[in-house]
Amino acid sequence: MSILEVQTTVNYEFIDNNFDDCRGIVLPGGTRSTKTIGILQWLILYCRRNNHKHIVICRDTLKNLKRTTLKDFIELCYGYGDYAAHASNMTLNKAELTAKIGTNTVEFIGLIDDPMRVHGLKSSIFYINEAVGTYKSSFTQLSYRCEEGFLLDCNPSEPHHWVYELEKREDVKFFRTSYLDNPFLGDEQVKEIESKEPTPENIERGTADEKEWSIYGLGLIFKGKDIVIPKWDTYSDDPEGYDVKIYGIDWGWNDPFCFSQVIIDGRDLYIRELMYGSHIRPEDYTDRIMQEQYLMDGETFVVCDSSEPKSVNALTENDIPAVPIKKPPGSIMDGLKKLNKYNIHIHEDSSNIQDEANRYKYKTDPKTGDVLDITIDKFNHGFDSVRYCVLAYG
Repeated sequence: MSILEVQTTVNYEFIDNNFDDCRGIVLPGGTRSTKTIGILQWLILYCRRNNHKHIVICRDTLKNLKRTTLKDFIELCYGYGDYAAHASNMTLNKAELTAKIGTNTVEFIGLIDDPMRVHGLKSSIFYINEAVGTYKSSFTQLSYRCEEGFLLDCNPSEPHHWVYELEKREDVKFFRTSYLDNPFLGDEQVKEIESKEPTPENIERGTADEKEWSIYGLGLIFKGKDIVIPKWDTYSDDPEGYDVKIYGIDWGWNDPFCFSQVIIDGRDLYIRELMYGSHIRPEDYTDRIMQEQYLMDGETFVVCDSSEPKSVNALTENDIPAVPIKKPPGSIMDGLKKLNKYNIHIHEDSSNIQDEANRYKYKTDPKTGDVLDITIDKFNHGFDSVRYCVLAYG
């Protein structure tokens, strides 16, 4: 029990013991590991100890925030459940999605619903729940204007994410937990979680799932062999010196159109999406392409999907040095093998290509589970444009 007579969690204790000594704390963990409850509990008690503070609590969407994080916050404040924080003086403004605890304000935000809201938003502390569902640019904007520090939690459900890169920072502390750190779980809940462990018994029963067990049972990153881009990180500034800069285009209308920049420097490959989206009109993407002065000066060229020769010709008619890429049988695997020989860096603002890197996969044999040398034709439009550049470079 804490001095405030609250039943605390191991995650709460870690925050309380370490928050004053660092810029931020990240709590990756499995399902039911008390990471979210621990953070909310600490924030509520922080408000009981302080005055005139502004707390920002975020998640990917308002719908998910109301369904989970906000619901937990209200229950903790009003004394429900095993980990009640007892802030009975909390008042909630449902219209504005703000709460008052004494003289402190708590603001709730859906980051993807309203991405511009974080620009200029000041806070004493901000908390991003399930941070792997959010963009690094939102975190960066919140961090710029945060006075004291940040708290993040997540199930490590993506094999690569900007959240994990924070572990490299000396001023950020990580604390991993699993369901085993929650003493209040019932036997049936534990049994359900442990049914995913790939033991001989669970395999025979058909409940075993290596990925589910790794992520939600143990709270560990799972990197399956079906991931097309298994290793990558992010970067912020283009390298000053490099071997070549090429641009790539993958056509699309209902499927996304992607215009990307690829810089190759030795064994390092830097990817930046310059335009990405559906229903982009030719005049719009042509105007955007012509803004790349290095390209328009003839210092390089843009490599295009050869499936739309009229679109390629339309670019050349605007004096854009555009060339179609040949796509003989086997060119997809050939390009991906060449691509994965590089150290891949994706610009921190290129959220769509980062999303593709996490979701672009090979097919698996439904009978054997073996990974095949055939890609699933989804979440690949940005990487198709990059692959064309790599194939053109040789």
